Amino acid sequence: RIAVAGYTVSMQMRMFGVMFGLALMSAAMTAVSQNMGAEDPKRAERSGWTVTWISVGATTLMALIFVALSHWLIRFFTDDAETIKWGVIALVTLSAALPFTGASMGFSGALRGAGDTLSPLYASLIFVTVVGPGLAYLLTVVLDYGPMGAWIGLAIAWSLQSVMVGAIFKRGKWKQIKL
Repeated sequence: RIAVAGYTVSMQMRMFGVMFGLALMSAAMTAVSQNMGAEDPKRAERSGWTVTWISVGATTLMALIFVALSHWLIRFFTDDAETIKWGVIALVTLSAALPFTGASMGFSGALRGAGDTLSPLYASLIFVTVVGPGLAYLLTVVLDYGPMGAWIGLAIAWSLQSVMVGAIFKRGKWKQIKL
């Protein structure tokens, strides 16, 4: 239970990065859709990459701050030593995936702006409902890594999701979609 409490507190901090990524997802949607509407797919692609790199940069900075200040940030929410310990472990572990989350949101927004709404949906379904829980179960229960296994599994899944969505964006089929 203490590990869950620590995880819950760490997720409150991580959500700052996720919320920033969501804002940039909207920016990517807007930039790409405007450029596709102007029939300039090259500029749309540059816009998608630019917003994604801004998202990666911002979420990387946030992740570094979360890691550097993890003890203080978790301690802000609780003074229980065991909860702080698990919260710090969770925050540091999950912060490693935050730049990938930022990339995934940037690419997903760019694809949605180009009219490809299904690819980001499928990536989310695959990695959030199958891969993440599967890895978490494998690492936590089968390999007996404890709570750390669940967090590593989630971080790996979020990272793989960004690789998949990035590959779909890079492939460029979205440029052929007629809006």
